[in-house]
Amino acid sequence: LDWMEGDVYNLFTGEIAVGIGKKSLTRNTKFDIIDSLSLLAFFCRRNPEGGVFNVAKLNAKYELMAVYSLANGEDAVKELVEKFKSKIEASATLDEVNEWGKRKLAYPINDEPDGYYALYTFTAAPDFPAELERVLNITDGVLRFLVTVVE
Repeated sequence: LDWMEGDVYNLFTGEIAVGIGKKSLTRNTKFDIIDSLSLLAFFCRRNPEGGVFNVAKLNAKYELMAVYSLANGEDAVKELVEKFKSKIEASATLDEVNEWGKRKLAYPINDEPDGYYALYTFTAAPDFPAELERVLNITDGVLRFLVTVVE
């Protein structure tokens, strides 16, 4: 078969769907395992230095804004700031920690009118922010947080 750019191949069923203008033509053709593997190698572009090009982004830059509770005192807040600073340093590259300090909240959260704000900037693999959010969710003393990708 001739392969054209835009052809779609399903490795599991061996079907080829070819888009032709507004019409589409589907041919059910079963390929043996060797043809399937050669097609897989075709779609995974080869790196001239060896291996396969990575399609996914390896590292991205993130920001974490966290609001900590002041109910347990300033010392407990400082411990939380250091805890998450060390957690980020252990699994990522910490660029900056900007402590905004005690500020009035727009509305009371858990009957607390004030919160302690901290902004962390770090570079990490894409799976690390999910783990960080999991830990932030179960940590007492964290009122709110938001992890965003910096573009």
